[in-house]
Amino acid sequence: MDISNVLTKNSKDVFLKTIFYIFLAGIVAIFLFPFLWMLGSSLRPHAEIFKYTYPLSINTFVPIDFTLQNFHDILFEMDFGLYLYNSIFVSVVMIFFSTFVNSIAAYAIQRMDFLGKRYLYVLILFTMLVPLEATLVPTYMVVRNIGLFDTLWAMIVPWIAEPFGIFLLVQHMKTIPTSLDDAAEIDGCGFLQTYWYIIMPNIKPSLITLGIMKFVWAWNAFTWPLVATESNSKMLIQVAIATLTTRESTAWGYTFASSVLATLPVLILFLFAQKYFMQGSALSGMKG
Repeated sequence: MDISNVLTKNSKDVFLKTIFYIFLAGIVAIFLFPFLWMLGSSLRPHAEIFKYTYPLSINTFVPIDFTLQNFHDILFEMDFGLYLYNSIFVSVVMIFFSTFVNSIAAYAIQRMDFLGKRYLYVLILFTMLVPLEATLVPTYMVVRNIGLFDTLWAMIVPWIAEPFGIFLLVQHMKTIPTSLDDAAEIDGCGFLQTYWYIIMPNIKPSLITLGIMKFVWAWNAFTWPLVATESNSKMLIQVAIATLTTRESTAWGYTFASSVLATLPVLILFLFAQKYFMQGSALSGMKG
């Protein structure tokens, strides 16, 4: 064996890996840049926020006059704690109802035989093409007529059913052998018992994936909460952040501080559930 050829090949592999990792580090830096600047700016006094943006230096990200005043003001003087609670309530309740309703709908479509099942499924998928703006006024009228206007439930009830969630779960259920359903039926399980004891445990990754998607959607929702509520006590965090910008000025310190608070729950959720999210994406046919 030619030692020089082996060393040359190993050196080439190390060089290519080094270039690859440097490229990945550059991509990570590009994505992290706005978040680091947002975090640093939230810990500065208002006068310092744009003072060190150019030229780029360590002071661009690290505050010189470190302060928590922005967080103190928005939490204890501007009711952002209440807005965070509202968003957390809406998002968590959305996860609970959405995963249950969409999973049982997917189970019925994938496992049951009834007249027009295929057409119903196509119709459900077709609604994915309808933009939010087209349904905004009809949804608003329904919510107002049933007495949910200006309540937190107005942000939950109209959006529990999720066409993509049904599609996601149907794709995963196709991988579960129907022999398990037959065995459960032999043991005396009915429709709901088979769903609860057989299907639910086997689609756990997809359920978590759907839950994360619905949490992020509810957490980032802006247009509908702006339309469906009118009192400050029912305001969600994204709408509250928007109120910090007026026609005359923008309270940048408060905006950055509230944006940090709005980012943390989604980041923490994904960090703890990313393994299930990846599994659900692969098992349901979303893997690229």
